[in-house]
Amino acid sequence: MIGIQTFAYTSNNLMTFTVEARRPNNSIDPTYTSDVTIALTSGTGALIGVVTKPAVLGIATFNGISIDTPGVKEITASSGSLTSATSAPITVSTPNVTDIIVPQFMQGRSGTNANRVPVAYRVRINGLEANKTFRYYSLMDTLNNSTAGAGVVLIANQTGNFTRATSGSFTTVGAYGEFTTDVNGAYTGWFMTEPSANDRFTSGKNVYGRIFINDPSQGTGIVARVSTNNTIKVLD
Repeated sequence: MIGIQTFAYTSNNLMTFTVEARRPNNSIDPTYTSDVTIALTSGTGALIGVVTKPAVLGIATFNGISIDTPGVKEITASSGSLTSATSAPITVSTPNVTDIIVPQFMQGRSGTNANRVPVAYRVRINGLEANKTFRYYSLMDTLNNSTAGAGVVLIANQTGNFTRATSGSFTTVGAYGEFTTDVNGAYTGWFMTEPSANDRFTSGKNVYGRIFINDPSQGTGIVARVSTNNTIKVLD
């Protein structure tokens, strides 16, 4: 038996899951200690990570496993003469952004950058799990595939109020915002960042809006990072 999630992202590891060695009466066999190997048996792509683990008290635990391409997949576990077990279908998605309103220019660094002008942009985020509430914060970077970013976090709340935090955090109230996806796994909204004294905001550079997204049901880690398609030129 494989206990595994049914929705995942190419940019993120699957949640830790287990494979159980079961007796004919469907109880776990605690004496079973052989190796268990998992493989992708339906859908294209490959499993990334350590795919063979020993069973401990009849249970093999897998972590750090990801799937490198989007689509609907199935994972099969096998071990010795035991009957193989196949997971439920797993929908794997690659989140992306559709630009709606992205300004051409923004204010940049001048000395310590004491007089800062926030920048706002409006995008549609696609490819997330449907009807779920996610936490997020937005930064900026000269690269659209970076794992980091710069700027002061500003949250444009739906009530019209704004929240400001010197850094983003999915565990600190006020350092993240929330949005809920629709039935298609999409969300359209405004995102904001305040430029800082970081080198990324030097006049003449081009920066992307970078949105960091967390699924609270999977802990506090980032499940997706998405970028605007268009860059914003920094002016002094």
